[in-house]
Amino acid sequence: MKIQTPSALLLLLVLSSCGPGQPAEPTDLLEPPSGSLTGHYRVVIDTSSLGLSSEEVADVTVGGVRALDLQPTDGGALSALLQGAPQSGPASVRLQDAAGEWHRLEQEFIYAPPIAPEFERVVALGASLTMGVTGGTPTFEGVQFSPSLLAARGMGAYFPQPLLKPGLFPTLGLDSVGPAPDCRTENVQDFLISAIGEILGDLAYPDGSGFGYELGRMDPELEVHNFAVGGYRLDDYVGTESDDFVPNVLGGFVFDPLAEFGSVLDVSMLEAVEAAEPTLIMSFDLMGNDLLLGRSVSRVEEYLPEILERLAATGAEVFIANAPNPDILEGSIGGEIPDEGGDELAEAYNAVLASEAALYGNVHVVDLKASSDELAELGIEIDGEAHNTQILGGILSFDGLHFSPTGYGLTAQYFLNTIDQVLGTETLPVDLPSIAATDIHTPKAIREAGREPSECWD
Repeated sequence: MKIQTPSALLLLLVLSSCGPGQPAEPTDLLEPPSGSLTGHYRVVIDTSSLGLSSEEVADVTVGGVRALDLQPTDGGALSALLQGAPQSGPASVRLQDAAGEWHRLEQEFIYAPPIAPEFERVVALGASLTMGVTGGTPTFEGVQFSPSLLAARGMGAYFPQPLLKPGLFPTLGLDSVGPAPDCRTENVQDFLISAIGEILGDLAYPDGSGFGYELGRMDPELEVHNFAVGGYRLDDYVGTESDDFVPNVLGGFVFDPLAEFGSVLDVSMLEAVEAAEPTLIMSFDLMGNDLLLGRSVSRVEEYLPEILERLAATGAEVFIANAPNPDILEGSIGGEIPDEGGDELAEAYNAVLASEAALYGNVHVVDLKASSDELAELGIEIDGEAHNTQILGGILSFDGLHFSPTGYGLTAQYFLNTIDQVLGTETLPVDLPSIAATDIHTPKAIREAGREPSECWD
């Protein structure tokens, strides 16, 4: 599969030229002066026109949405991570000083509209793959490479994320992959439970009254569009009665950062999706945890019809990935799939999905099964380097179960290909070489870290 990659300059020209009308001639207070509604890129703000130094700025909003990770630059300006905005066109830039007073920048930032009307309100549901987990846990860095966000970027769609504070969760690194030839990885479920215990100190209220999810979120007041929660199974999407600790904790960060820590959630994921009034819905791993746990096909037959019926009833265009062969994955969450039996179970799941999706004109299946089978057999070359789906092959993260940023980029591109085919749109391609260049999971990066990845390959 060949990925065409636009240069950064070309992408900026596309984004800045497709807004409504011609914006006023920009000054030099913002760099870049325009960008995609999707956000999750940095902008440099010259604060001197307001009589402020970058160190004096306590908060920034662009188009009413908070910018994150404020950092002074060497030149005395302020660098901020934009989270995008729900409306295209000019967006006011406001800065709050240490005394709490707000100042408005003379120049406005210009947000380009989404590429197509169907991308006006994009949301996602699913589990850890849709969430963007790498190394066993959700992280500030990993979520920004989630396939749902990368796909939304290709659509130019606003897609706010439940970003966690940097360094909140520990992750499984290269040292967690055992020695050759087995190169065993840790059980992801066990690691995640342990990781939740480790972060409790960061979530503790100073007065000792308990724990709060909002202490772990970068922007707890932001209404998110990525509703995916690691550990979710088919019955979790429908109801809120589950007392499973891990999905409830991870769900608290996503759905309600002000909820009582560890309590049963008040809203189901389907209810959250319905309330968002979406125009397009994505799910990259709707049935994934049921498959990894070896649950019977009868569970799919029990819960999937209601899920698809309710998603279709939103009127949105719905894109659901079918289940890949779990035998490809090297990691585990403690499932009971018989040896070499995962492919047959995935095929049975997918038959149910295909049959139910066919009942609705707006529900479309993304054939992740075929794409992942081809990737497992042939691998892929990215920027002159071969990648494969084996552990340390560059497509999987070090937990052997979730994808690397590069793997998520590939997955997002599969979705965009299907979306373009179904809707007749022309989305922007995923910039795989740029993602791989900073990905610590690529074979090149692993060799630079002092280990030979091929020792773990068949």
